[in-house]
Amino acid sequence: MARSTIDVYICDRCDRVDEIQKTYNSYEWGKATYFQYNGPKHNRHPTTKHNVPEPDICPTCLNELHEWWMKGKAK
Repeated sequence: MARSTIDVYICDRCDRVDEIQKTYNSYEWGKATYFQYNGPKHNRHPTTKHNVPEPDICPTCLNELHEWWMKGKAK
């Protein structure tokens, strides 16, 4: 009997679900990491060792985040 596993990605922002049947299908997905210096707002700093996962972001939400971020840069 053969068995296979298919990864499923779920966007933590919009709840989009994708079955990742080929590795290259996951390349457009992203992870979001943010933190406030000495503050309560964070999801996970890359140097910490605790179990808080980094949110998965689908390609659409990642593009929207990138566009929002770049708008703030151009003043």
